[in-house]
Amino acid sequence: MTNVSKVTIGGATVVLCLLLYGLISPSLGGFPERLKLQASRGHLKQLVNAEEAYFERYGHYVSAGPYPDRAPGSHALDWNSSAQPDLGFAELGFVPEGDVYCRFGVVAKGDAFTAEMECDPRESGRPAYMGFVKPAEGDRDGLQGPFGRCSPSGVFASNRPDMGVIEMTGPCDEYSAGVMVVGVRAGTSSQ
Repeated sequence: MTNVSKVTIGGATVVLCLLLYGLISPSLGGFPERLKLQASRGHLKQLVNAEEAYFERYGHYVSAGPYPDRAPGSHALDWNSSAQPDLGFAELGFVPEGDVYCRFGVVAKGDAFTAEMECDPRESGRPAYMGFVKPAEGDRDGLQGPFGRCSPSGVFASNRPDMGVIEMTGPCDEYSAGVMVVGVRAGTSSQ
């Protein structure tokens, strides 16, 4: 008898959990998508840090990518096991931690570089872009990025839409801000 009551209680717990999940999950609003975007933002910061470390050692930045050929979308790419051609990432020592959901690239010249990432987590055919623009010493603008999405004047800032922000990771444009920033924070995204 004791075993039967444990099974009944266990079964009731499972049913209760499923009901709660059904009630709560709509409010999560793309929770898995937000996690993927947060990881991708971390990968972009890793790439920027790899460039800065390379510059400290060798006195110049290095171009890399773009890789992979297209943004993986909602299906992860295992960076380590993929047949990655020599595109400069190995020279940088850039190996993203965990699964990769975006493609990455860097354009570099001397003491300037622009890193960008392209993501399409919803596989909508309309990717979002984030980047980092580092102009050469004494220059106001940086380089055009590998995907041509971030302005050489910097990344998009909603409080300064007419001007870019340099030396900060961020969305490349207003649409990307809606997908990458709002989507990460609030689970919503703009079309």
